[in-house]
Amino acid sequence: MTASETQTPLTPRRPTRADALRNYERLVGAAREAFAEGGAGTSLEEVARRAEVGIGTLYRHFPSRQALLEAVYLDELEAICKAAAQYAELHPGRRSPHGCTISSPTCAPSARSPISCSSISTATRASSPVAAAP
Repeated sequence: MTASETQTPLTPRRPTRADALRNYERLVGAAREAFAEGGAGTSLEEVARRAEVGIGTLYRHFPSRQALLEAVYLDELEAICKAAAQYAELHPGRRSPHGCTISSPTCAPSARSPISCSSISTATRASSPVAAAP
């Protein structure tokens, strides 16, 4: 077994069908807003209502509250990595507050931050523990 087979991917698998992808994105966006307003304990029915989908659709994509929270969190991490990549393109060679040279979005993990941007963007989505149900 290789290292890539034993590691858990960092990002959930997004659906490939257009309608399923649209619902997935609506659910993540609605969950982000609902959790920001009411905390992580916000009812999943409220999230589904905000996304304008049924509760069955929510559970088809996210079998648990934890899966939905992880998807929102990882979506935020991906946005941060994209912003870092854009910043690196605009300001090549600049140093971060931690002393790292900002040269690419493929920053290496450190003791302070064990997740790298490249691992988030290249992780396989198919075997994720928070993958959407078929």
